[in-house]
Amino acid sequence: MEDNFGKTNDNKTSDNWSKGPLTAVGLFLGVFGIAVLSGIFFTHTSRGKIINLMCGGILLLIGIIAIYNGLKRR
Repeated sequence: MEDNFGKTNDNKTSDNWSKGPLTAVGLFLGVFGIAVLSGIFFTHTSRGKIINLMCGGILLLIGIIAIYNGLKRR
């Protein structure tokens, strides 16, 4: 691998630990989806609980898919 200065960089550990922006976005959406799902316990109406369940589930699903695709691409 060659960097901007023409030197070769054979350090593979940095490539193994950098998972990319897709994994970071997936992690953020997954944590945010869990936070929205935890709001079910603090909502008093059944309509609010259903909305929190749907939104949190969608965010969590998108986050899991993004993490999977980010890890698969490395």
